[in-house]
Amino acid sequence: MKFQFSNQFRQQFVQYQGGTFKLVDGELPLLDKGQIFVEVQYSTINPIDRIMYRAKKEEGFVMGTEGNGYIRQIGDGVDKGLIGRFVSFTLGGWARYAIKDINEVIIFQDQSGLDPRKFANAFVNPLTGSGLIDLAKKHNAKAVVILAASSQMAKQMIRLSRSLGIETVNIVRRKEQVKDLIENYGAKYVLNQSSSTFFLDLECIGGNIPGDIFAKMPPKSLMVAYGILSKIRLSFDSFDLIKNDKYIQSFFVFRWLNSLEHEEKKQLFEKVADDLQNNKGQIFSTNIIKEIPLEEWREAIDESEKIASQGKYIIKCARN
Repeated sequence: MKFQFSNQFRQQFVQYQGGTFKLVDGELPLLDKGQIFVEVQYSTINPIDRIMYRAKKEEGFVMGTEGNGYIRQIGDGVDKGLIGRFVSFTLGGWARYAIKDINEVIIFQDQSGLDPRKFANAFVNPLTGSGLIDLAKKHNAKAVVILAASSQMAKQMIRLSRSLGIETVNIVRRKEQVKDLIENYGAKYVLNQSSSTFFLDLECIGGNIPGDIFAKMPPKSLMVAYGILSKIRLSFDSFDLIKNDKYIQSFFVFRWLNSLEHEEKKQLFEKVADDLQNNKGQIFSTNIIKEIPLEEWREAIDESEKIASQGKYIIKCARN
């Protein structure tokens, strides 16, 4: 049986229509087997959201790479005891409501005193960081170099790496960021790429930071490209790649999640939920610096980018 929504649920979302993104009213599709109906509370503005906003030109596409909220209705095959539970989900987050597959959401167990704002970024950053460190583990890496290490996701990677005994070498742009990572995140190696001694500290020369770092890495090293925020075309020495058996690979969190078996994904979701709920986000917490209503999404895209290293903007999707 498919659940038919009543008129009390008036959908709104930020959708691409007629050549631009806009906040529009929309229809709620029927709830199918294995699906849940979520009343969205909060979403966030991630770097990938800004990329989608500027590059995605697909009619009907809904913005918001993640969101959270409460399960209000369920489809066939879903445990009735889940109604009212708090979940985090991916894609279509800049909306009043969302319909999701029950196996594709993070379900939080203990809801006593739960503040939805603290879970607005429970999906993209924690799972991207987990996926990248998983690659490092499979590569038997003893250390990883993190560029743009002042970002919120990089800080989660630093904490996750420490918990697994993997050392990090962290590259930032300002001296206050060096101090922050050492004092507040326990990072041992932090280099300021704006420093006049940076290349001496790194023991390499040149101006192409990723390429120069990769050139100094040992044979069989792996470089993973997971962001395109710098908008700079990178260059590498092909002879170095061939001679030293190095390789470069891309990473996209949604593609990686689709590659996991159901049980692997379930365990990963439970790990994130446990840290955020029971360990006060010792690994996966995110600094939230401003809350804005869904109606102000457009202005917040550019505004949030200017101070992205300080923390996240979150979007309140629930109606007052």
